[in-house]
Amino acid sequence: MPMVNGEVPTEMSRSDRRIIFAKLEEVYQDEEIGYRNPWTDVTVARDLGSHIPVAWVAQVREENFGPAKDNGEIRGMLTRVEAEAVEARKILAECKTIRIEASNLVERINGLMKRATESGKSLDGLIAIASRIERSVS
Repeated sequence: MPMVNGEVPTEMSRSDRRIIFAKLEEVYQDEEIGYRNPWTDVTVARDLGSHIPVAWVAQVREENFGPAKDNGEIRGMLTRVEAEAVEARKILAECKTIRIEASNLVERINGLMKRATESGKSLDGLIAIASRIERSVS
C-alpha cells in the first residue's frame, strides 16, 4: 500500500506482514530468549523503513513469535545503566545542595566585605581624629 503525503497506512498489507515476518525470522531467536542482540521492535521497524510502524512489528511478533524479550547482555547493561543513573542523580542532588550552600557563603562573604570596608573607613576617620588629638596634646 503506497504512502499518501508521507502518512503510514492504517492497515498492514500482506506484503508488509511478510516483510516483517521475514525480518523477525532473522533477528528473533525463540520465546525463551527473545530478540538477538541488539534487536528490538523499534530497531526492526527502523530497519524495515519509515512505512513500517513499531506497532505492526509488535503485532506480528506477538502473534507469530512470542514476547519482546531482550537478551541477557542487554538486561545486564540496562541494570548497570539504571544503577549508574541512580548514583548520578544522587551526585547531582549533592552538587545542587553544595551550589546553594556556596551561593549562601558568597552572599555572607560579600556582606562581611561591605561591613569590613565600612568599618575600615570609620577606623581611618577615628585614627585621623586620634592623631590630631595626640598632636594637639603634645
